[in-house]
Amino acid sequence: MKKTILTLLIFLGISPAFLRADEGMWLLSMVKQYNIETMHLLGLKLSADDIYNESAPSLKDAIVWFNGGCTGEIVSADGLVLTNHHCGYGSITDHSTVEHDFITDGFWSATRKDELPNPDMFVSILVRMENVTDKVMAAIKGLDGQAREIAAAKAGKEISAKAIEGTQYNADVKEMYRGSEYYLFVFETFKDIRLVGAPPSSIGKFGGDTDNWMWPRHTGDFSLFRIYANKDNKPAEYSADNVPYHPKKYLNISLKGYTKNDFAMIVGFPGRTNRYLSSYAIDLTLKETYPALVGMWEEKLAIMKKYMDADDRIRIQLASEYASVANVWKLYKGQIGFAISDPLFTKKQKEEIVFTNWINTLTNDSLKNVYSKVLPGLRKKYEEFRPNNLPSIYGNNLLSVGVAGFANRFTELYNILTTIPTDATKRDELIAKLKNNTVDQFTNYFAPVDQEVLVAYLNAFSKGVPAERQGTFISDISERYKAVTLDESFKKYAADIFTKSIFVSANKVNAFLAKPSSKILEKDPGFLFAKKVMVFTAQFPSSQSLVGAVRADNRSYIQGMRMMNNNMSYYPDANSTIRLTYGKVMDYNPRDAVHYNWYSTLTGIMQKEDPKNDEFIVPQKLKDLYTKKDFGPYSLNGDVPVAFLTDNDITGGNSGSPVLNANGELLGLAFDGNSEAMTGDFEFDPILKRTISVDIRYVMFIIDKYAGAQRLVNEMTIVK
Repeated sequence: MKKTILTLLIFLGISPAFLRADEGMWLLSMVKQYNIETMHLLGLKLSADDIYNESAPSLKDAIVWFNGGCTGEIVSADGLVLTNHHCGYGSITDHSTVEHDFITDGFWSATRKDELPNPDMFVSILVRMENVTDKVMAAIKGLDGQAREIAAAKAGKEISAKAIEGTQYNADVKEMYRGSEYYLFVFETFKDIRLVGAPPSSIGKFGGDTDNWMWPRHTGDFSLFRIYANKDNKPAEYSADNVPYHPKKYLNISLKGYTKNDFAMIVGFPGRTNRYLSSYAIDLTLKETYPALVGMWEEKLAIMKKYMDADDRIRIQLASEYASVANVWKLYKGQIGFAISDPLFTKKQKEEIVFTNWINTLTNDSLKNVYSKVLPGLRKKYEEFRPNNLPSIYGNNLLSVGVAGFANRFTELYNILTTIPTDATKRDELIAKLKNNTVDQFTNYFAPVDQEVLVAYLNAFSKGVPAERQGTFISDISERYKAVTLDESFKKYAADIFTKSIFVSANKVNAFLAKPSSKILEKDPGFLFAKKVMVFTAQFPSSQSLVGAVRADNRSYIQGMRMMNNNMSYYPDANSTIRLTYGKVMDYNPRDAVHYNWYSTLTGIMQKEDPKNDEFIVPQKLKDLYTKKDFGPYSLNGDVPVAFLTDNDITGGNSGSPVLNANGELLGLAFDGNSEAMTGDFEFDPILKRTISVDIRYVMFIIDKYAGAQRLVNEMTIVK
């Protein structure tokens, strides 16, 4: 019906400018079936095969899954990759020292020999995808519960293995619609990825936590990497002999810009959405789970910031972790606010009323019997789990404290050492693994922060877990470390752990691994604390157990909704598989008497400058370029466009995704959403939902005029 109306409007000469983005992060193989006609009506000039094609180069070949958590795009014939600054931040911090502070000063490789390797970094490019639902369903026929999940996983591994026989590819089978469908994804994964360039944080993180999730935005959120391959253009481990990768396709850079209502699409790897959750899940998540997490993370961030502000070495050491925690903290905090002010919970309840009414109209008794049990089953399971939620959350977060989590890894070794006879082979294999873990643990570990976080989390536990659910966890500590306040008892307890435990020192751990003894672990306060936490949390079902308990009900709920609305196209929840979202460049009106323009400019950066606030420092060279109006070919109306808005549907994991115009040319890089639609993981708001992206013209302006990295500009294809 919708397409028919659109076609009629176009035929009558009526502009479709009123149209908003279609909700959904669509699988590329679905675009031809469900979306391409609407996309053409909105202005797209490409065919569905131009976007996804297994036998010829297409857009999919220029999009990379960046290090398993972000998206990037290839922008040159020599494998140059653009992604967000915050996606490359770990690499930037890893290569930074007090003497060579790339976080503060930025980094620009003068030649390809100066491009910096990154151990353990990878990018994956989709080769093909395939609906393998029939194959998996045949393997799980007649099964339910855990047996079904085990059989599905086994079938997925077998399908993946067969798909990549005789190739250099890797593959994975992913479930869609909570296990109603299954898709195979085949990738080519490259492991020699080198840092090419990054602006200083005063550009790449301009606005910091203050501006995060906010509009207007003025952040130059980009960094550059290069994919290297062997002489045959195939994936290879790092080698000085490797050469730049030559992709099947790369994106052209558009300096043509955009205006309001111009077509825009985004292709990337969104991480996780939960659009089909019940009201019971929303209530527990936003009113209990997230508030507990936000409170603990807020304490952790304050502790980290105190030490980072006092010492540049510590600032560099903790920068990546701080940025990661701060981003999720602000997201969850915003979502909590919308749980109160936004009618999301009410919307879900209304959906469930409609679903229940539909069930009552069914004449098929078998279907009626299945679907009538779904919502009551979900409600009962969430009600039964709720008393376990807070003990599980606070307990598991105690285990996230560095000393506790690391010490807990030695439980298996303790079990081996206390088993007679000792399995020497297994012991030695585990010791070798723990030695590698020790290197990772202490690369960016700072014990004073960990110690204060432990105290903060113990305080949070004592206040957040109902007294009747604490058992003797807190009383054991307060009785042993007697003090006027619980906080003082916790400080004494933490001091004891960090003074006596081997798990706060790499040297002590390595000395232990050279001569392991169960008696040392039995007396180690760090190991004993980890054991204490594990004993406590074992009493309560975890959130993962709840996920397992409601899987079948959630699956049936989605199946029922698709059956109820069989005239609608349903997209599967995001799950780190490649997706496409389409819409338009768009302004918005967040509240009464407030209007936001669809782009921001360099002038806005100058207006926000605050030399006393490290989030709003403007580099002198950038100010000089602004004063001289030395904008090169990157200007718009006597200014440089910095960021812009579209109404595309994205979430975490889309960071770094290309925003493309109607011709598939690069307009910018998506990096954030707006504060007015922070519940986007749970719903799509067509009125307020916006994607915030850095304009490619600002990216090129920084590379060219600010950094003087002309060699990088020269290898890109610029469209004017």
